[in-house]
Amino acid sequence: MKQIVKKRHQRIIQYRGETYAVDGAIAGRDAYQISNSQGDPFEISGQEYRDHVHDGLVKEEGFDKRPRNVTAKDAREAQLRLRIVENALKLGEEGVHWAKRIPILQREFAEEPTFKIKGNRFPRQSTVQNWVKLYRRGGPDALLPKHSNSGNRMPRFDSVFHEIVLDLLEMQYTSSDRQNLTSLSSDAYNQYQLVCHENGIKPGCCGRKAVEAIVHTIPHFDVLKWQLGSNEARQHMRIAQKYYDITAPYDQIELDCTKADIMLVDDSGEVIGRPWICAAIDCATSWIVAFQVFLPDPSSEHVAKALKEMISYPEEDFFEQHEIVNRKKIAALPKVVVMDQGSENVGEPIDAFIEVAGVHGHWAQPRKPQEKPFIENLFGAVRSKVSQLPGATKSKAYPDRDRTKKAMDEARLTLRVFNSIMQRWRYDEYGRTPRRKVQDIFKRGETPSAAWDRLADEHIVPEPPSLDEHHAALMIQSESRTLWHYGIEFESMQYNSEDLARLYRRLGPRQRVEIRYAPLDAREILVVDPHTGELVRASNKAKDLAALSYRELRECRSPKAKHNGPIKTALEIHKDIQARRTYKQGKKTKLQRNRSAEIDKLRAADMQNRSLKEPQLIDQIRSEVGHNKLAVTRSKNLPRVEKKDAGPNN
Repeated sequence: MKQIVKKRHQRIIQYRGETYAVDGAIAGRDAYQISNSQGDPFEISGQEYRDHVHDGLVKEEGFDKRPRNVTAKDAREAQLRLRIVENALKLGEEGVHWAKRIPILQREFAEEPTFKIKGNRFPRQSTVQNWVKLYRRGGPDALLPKHSNSGNRMPRFDSVFHEIVLDLLEMQYTSSDRQNLTSLSSDAYNQYQLVCHENGIKPGCCGRKAVEAIVHTIPHFDVLKWQLGSNEARQHMRIAQKYYDITAPYDQIELDCTKADIMLVDDSGEVIGRPWICAAIDCATSWIVAFQVFLPDPSSEHVAKALKEMISYPEEDFFEQHEIVNRKKIAALPKVVVMDQGSENVGEPIDAFIEVAGVHGHWAQPRKPQEKPFIENLFGAVRSKVSQLPGATKSKAYPDRDRTKKAMDEARLTLRVFNSIMQRWRYDEYGRTPRRKVQDIFKRGETPSAAWDRLADEHIVPEPPSLDEHHAALMIQSESRTLWHYGIEFESMQYNSEDLARLYRRLGPRQRVEIRYAPLDAREILVVDPHTGELVRASNKAKDLAALSYRELRECRSPKAKHNGPIKTALEIHKDIQARRTYKQGKKTKLQRNRSAEIDKLRAADMQNRSLKEPQLIDQIRSEVGHNKLAVTRSKNLPRVEKKDAGPNN
């Protein structure tokens, strides 16, 4: 099997009248791998693939929502669930009531090996009904077990033990007398117990497993001796090897999201829960190149904002607003961006950034912190800072859940104030704090500011992209739609203009055209003239519509209307959004209602700021589409991709 260097993005391609799934680009040459409905892989040239993209024969099907690591056991379980669901739906079509379906299904699957095992009984009626609901919403992939979501997501150790282990590593690292993991665990355990006894702290996890977890977040292979064992040593060598290639700023950026351990309040003093933080750090200098604080659950939009921040120079107003002293302006195009397998790290905004900006995206394996140790260390520093603020849910003295109620009583920071505190900490404290040598690739123990200044003199730092390239990579997306006599129908709304009407009269009815749009502004789209490549404006037929995002419109819209059907006015759309917000705040706890209201308030303010400006899509397009290309002569036969270790039955 050829190595796929580009993440599978659930695209389908119409090739020679048949539908194939696009697996991704093949390493080492300009080629793509595609698979038919049976899963057999084939290979086409990169030029052929791009020609099909230009001709509208490659379509997005949304990102892959399946678990990233599907085991054979999970696949068998999903197949069994699918058979049960299909039989249950067939019985429903025959008019069999649910109360009678389960006994029938039990008899049909009585010989199934899974249910012959002692203790594995046939699922209950509510379970089968839930499987049916998942199948109708997400298809067969939704029936895959979610075992990867289980487990304890909390850190194995507290900050006190973490500091003790790092201090011991620092001392052993700078001296010639280094210890093995067993003696390190023993020394850390003794010191931790002593500190807890002197300060009246209840000890947490402090065994060998906790020490191993800390060691795995260190990029250096030579921190410990080879007494770790050959297997452990090889694992560290593989992980550490990729960091030896980092020599200059922006060679590699690590990005991740975490929930801050602090309770915030709104302007009226009501608790709204814990905020999220999306941060990115430069591996060479440990400089924080992006730091976003928000309330909603992380999405691709939040990650896109972090990506935009890392390639944009901060404005002077930003420094003034947060009263920052260390006003260092840093921005460039990274070579590699390392992210985890979260659903917020996939989707159209991320794909657009990677493809247009020419950045290589690497998605780390789940539960492998050693693949992104710098961002994990940053979040450790964030937790240490947050524990000092009023409303913190954890502290060095009270690391347990018992402090949650106390934190709600102490909470008095709003999202705006908390963001200012963390932004000042990011520049003035963290940026000026010397790094530990065991956490520094170059083993100098410099501050991030000093490391940046030194490396900027020794290397040519990549230039940041232009403003047009920002919008092309992060703001503009494209779709293919049919041109009708009444205009373009997109996201259950209609767009038209005089220029679009002239284009319709020239092209004729039912012509497929490419449109471009800004995800955060539904007031206007651009239509690409397929003959000249010119961009034609088309305005939303709903007059006086605010600069709403398409995501917000999807949450409140009704089922898609027929072609040329009645369109809603701006007032009706705004009423639907308000009704949706009111519905979302019902049947929740007081904290959840306050949090939802604050999120809606922030979104409304953001929408209002966008509405004060006219749509500027034309200025955001980096380059126009060229003229139609000549038909490409394609090869008659598709070369078959050889499978690794293929047997005689493959």
